[in-house]
Amino acid sequence: MNLNVAQLLIGPVGASRQYELEEQSESLKQELNLEGPLTGSVRIDRTNRGVLCTALLVGQVSLQCSRCLAEYSQPISIGFSEEFIPVIDIDTGLASRILPDVDDFVIDESHVLDLTDPCRQYGLLEMPLQPLCRPDCQGLCPTCGVNRNHERCDCVVEADDPRLAVLRSWF
Repeated sequence: MNLNVAQLLIGPVGASRQYELEEQSESLKQELNLEGPLTGSVRIDRTNRGVLCTALLVGQVSLQCSRCLAEYSQPISIGFSEEFIPVIDIDTGLASRILPDVDDFVIDESHVLDLTDPCRQYGLLEMPLQPLCRPDCQGLCPTCGVNRNHERCDCVVEADDPRLAVLRSWF
């Protein structure tokens, strides 16, 4: 997911480029469990410090349900707007006067902007904390382990909480 922005860095502040992407990065595929390529649009605008990259990408990820442990597919939308700072001045070829912070995204020495890391970071933020294959997922039976979405079991599950012992004596 590399874009050469040398021509844009030569241009005036406010110049922009629009790209349509359909990329499949192996590192993103492994980290986000992507099932196919990320597709979408990327707009890059020249700023006084570097370039502002605004992206909206969509794809499909493979997740495991937190209740029934079944694998399922879910759409993911990755959107971000980040400024990228060049490490080399395009006019002089020397190190840039603007020093990027540790958490800034950079444009490398070849004036190539790599979208892999921001896509990874924002993609991980879009992942659900407790993925569910469907909202009404029944989960697994804690006694016999059967998937309650597909089979019905006759297990009786009792909550054995000592704090509720007094209430159980009433019934």
